[in-house]
Amino acid sequence: MDIQSRQTSLPSDTDFRAHQVRGEQVKIVYRHLPTLLVVNTVVAGAMVFALWDVVAKTGLMVWGGAMVLVLAARAALGWGYHRTSSHPPHHHWAIGFTVGAGATGALWGAVGVFMFPADSLAHQMFILFILMGMGAGAITSLTAYMPAFHAFLPVSL
Repeated sequence: MDIQSRQTSLPSDTDFRAHQVRGEQVKIVYRHLPTLLVVNTVVAGAMVFALWDVVAKTGLMVWGGAMVLVLAARAALGWGYHRTSSHPPHHHWAIGFTVGAGATGALWGAVGVFMFPADSLAHQMFILFILMGMGAGAITSLTAYMPAFHAFLPVSL
């Protein structure tokens, strides 16, 4: 094999390896998805419970309903991913996961913007604690696939 033919084979080898790595990253985040869904559901329930008598109930119910819908869509996406063959093409699954992470992050961020109780320091600290905890959790659960982490974190804080 001459140098020119080796040079032309390197980009395809590199592309193939990058494709494999991306596929493994997607597998990792989908493996963590059930835990993410449970944690988000439990913490969202705690948020609704804690803020029930402090903020407008209509806004809280709309937020809770939106969170349920987003988490259900993410669960359906995860179910679809796991029902595919052992090596599914990862591109559209990666996009779906990233969009779901961004939507979930935006809902968490909305709590700090639209449901921040101006007259209750205890509830403000509770919201801050929850949002920081969700951000810290994202570090361990989403950084295997950085686009999902970048979609979640900035809009959640």
